Amino acid sequence: SQPESFELSSLHSWELLANIEAATDLLVNALEQGQHILVIGDYDADGATGTALAVDFLTRFGADRVSYLVPNRFHHGYGLSLKLAEEALRVKPDLIVTVDHGSNSLEGVDFARQHNIPVLVTDHHLCGDHLPEAVVVNPNQPGCRFPSKHLAGVGVIFYVLIALRARLRKRGWFQSAPEPNMANGLDLVSLGTIADVVTLDYNNRCLVQQGLLMMRQGRARLGVAALAKAANINLQKITSADLAYRLAPRLNAAGRMSDMRQGIDCLLADTQDQAKKLAARLSKQNQRRRNREGIMKKDARRLMQHYFQSPDQLPFGICLANREWHLGLIGIIAARLRDHCHRPVMILAPADDSAATKDSMEPEDLWRGSVRSIEGVHICDTLVEMDRRYSGLMETFGGHSIAAGLSVRTADLGRLPKAFAEAIESVTGGVLPSDEIVTDGQLESDEFTLENAALLSQLSPWGKGFPQPTFHGVFELGDRMAFGHVVRFTVRPLKATNFWLTAVAFNMAGEDFPEPSSRLKLVYELSVNSYAGIDSVQLVIRHWQTL
Repeated sequence: SQPESFELSSLHSWELLANIEAATDLLVNALEQGQHILVIGDYDADGATGTALAVDFLTRFGADRVSYLVPNRFHHGYGLSLKLAEEALRVKPDLIVTVDHGSNSLEGVDFARQHNIPVLVTDHHLCGDHLPEAVVVNPNQPGCRFPSKHLAGVGVIFYVLIALRARLRKRGWFQSAPEPNMANGLDLVSLGTIADVVTLDYNNRCLVQQGLLMMRQGRARLGVAALAKAANINLQKITSADLAYRLAPRLNAAGRMSDMRQGIDCLLADTQDQAKKLAARLSKQNQRRRNREGIMKKDARRLMQHYFQSPDQLPFGICLANREWHLGLIGIIAARLRDHCHRPVMILAPADDSAATKDSMEPEDLWRGSVRSIEGVHICDTLVEMDRRYSGLMETFGGHSIAAGLSVRTADLGRLPKAFAEAIESVTGGVLPSDEIVTDGQLESDEFTLENAALLSQLSPWGKGFPQPTFHGVFELGDRMAFGHVVRFTVRPLKATNFWLTAVAFNMAGEDFPEPSSRLKLVYELSVNSYAGIDSVQLVIRHWQTL
C-alpha cells in the first residue's frame, strides 16, 4: 500500500471550539490597539513549540509588541501560578495568552484580573470543578463541541491563530500586507504534538503528517532544521519517530535541566548561525540530562532491590524518594521504572532544586513527585482516591490518566508509599492489568528488507493510539556494544543461517543483557538506519526476554 494522504481541508473546523469568537475578539482588539501581548508558555516541548508558534504568527499578523514568559519548573512549578503572574505584571502586558496551561490556574488568572489584565487561556488539559475567570479555549472543557479531544497545547493555539487569521481577513487586515500561510507553522505543530504523546486520532495525524511533509520538502524553520542537523537527522526522510526520540528530547532538555527559554529562542531563531549555536547548546543539555538520568536510574534500581527482595514483594505501586535526585528528571525515571516493573511508579525529589545540597531538611520543606502509570490504571483517579483516604497528605496534585504530579511535605513523606499502594489496589480491585504484549506477528528471513523498513517508516505518522507495527521472534545474540544510552547488537533470526542484522536498544544501557550466542525473544520495530548517506535495515528493540 501507499502512504495515506491527509489534507488540511479535512481538519475539524475551528468554529466548533467553545469561546473561539471571544478569543479572537481579545486578540483583534490587542492588534488594533497596538497592545503588548504576553504569551506565557510551559516548560515542556509542547509548551515551547506552542509559545514559539504564537509569538511567530502574532508578529506576522502585525502585533506591535509580543513577548513571552515561560515558568521555570524549579522556581514556579506548573502553569500560571501566583508567583509567575506577579512576574508577568512587571513587564506590563495588556493581554496575557497562556499556551498549554491555564485551565486550572485560578489564583494566577485572578491576580491578573485584579490588575485589569485580561487573560486568554489556550489549553488541552482536563479541567477542574471550576474554570478561571478568563476566556478559555480548551477542547476538554465542559460543553465544547470540538470533536477531537486529543489536541496538544500547540494544536489548540494553532487553531486559535487560524481563527484569528480568518477574522482579520474579513476585516481587510491583509490588504496592505501579505497574509501569512498557517502551513508554515506545521513543523512546530507536528513536533509538539508528537512530543506530548497525545493520541493520534485522525485530526492529529493530519497535523503531524502535513508537518512532516513540510520538513521533508525543506521548509522547516531554521531552529527545527538546526536541531535536526545536530541530531544527524536527514530532514528529507524525517519520521514521527525522529520527532519523538531525537528532536523532542533535545528540546525538553532545556526545561528539565535549566530554562526552556533556550529551546524557544532556538525555535524562533532568524539566522542560521543563531539557530546552530542554540541547537548545539540544547544538544549539550541533553547529554547532561542523559548522564544524570543514568545515575538516577541506577540509584532507583538499588533502592528497589533494597526494599523489595523479589518481584513477588512488589506493592501495587512503587514510591521512591531521594534528596539528591534532579527535579527535572523524576518523570523520566518514573517512566523507566514503570516499564521495568509494570506498575504505577511515583518518584519524588526536593521541590527546591538547591535542597539536594542541604545537610538536613526541615519538616516544612516541600517535595514534588511525578507519577507514571500503566494502561488500565487511571493515575489521576488514583490520586483522587488517595486524597479521599488520606485527606491533606498531598499539598497539590493533578494530571492525566497516565501521568500526574503532586507535592507533599517532608513530614508526610513516610506515609506516601502505603497510601499510594492502597489507592492503586482500591481503584484496580486488587488486580493490576496484564502486561501482555501484542505484536503484529513474526517476519520471515526474506522480509527483513530495506524496502519494507522504508515503507513502514513512511506509511503514516505513528504514535500513541496509532502505534508503529511491532514484530516478535527468537534471535541469537551476537556482538554487543554500548554507546551512551544506546546499546547496539548484531542478531541472527534462528530460522536463518549466516544472516545477521543490526539491532539497537534505547535507554537500556546498564541492563543485564546476556552473553553473545545466547537466545533472546525480541519485540522490535523494523526501521531504517541512515548513516553517512547510507541506508540499512535496523531493528529497534522495545522488549526482550532471555530464553
